[in-house]
Amino acid sequence: MHSAQALDYGENINRLIALSAWQDTPIYNDKERAALALCEKLTLSQHIDDDFYLTLAKLFDQQSLVTLTVAINAINSWNRIVKMFKPTVEFNER
Repeated sequence: MHSAQALDYGENINRLIALSAWQDTPIYNDKERAALALCEKLTLSQHIDDDFYLTLAKLFDQQSLVTLTVAINAINSWNRIVKMFKPTVEFNER
């Protein structure tokens, strides 16, 4: 669902495919890499140290950082609900 939506908004298919290897590919800018690192840290309940927070603060204004953090947590919450109830999902062909 999210990949199809990203493509509809003009995202490049190669960048979507490379997401699972984001640390090993140069196609993401510093801001995107920081957002992906934050996503992994929050998802895996890892510590956010001061240096990492300062990096985020240089790349995102406070409101953007709050929005990003809430979005990551909302998606994680929905993923946990799906794990619990295992809803049946039907995907439309593109």
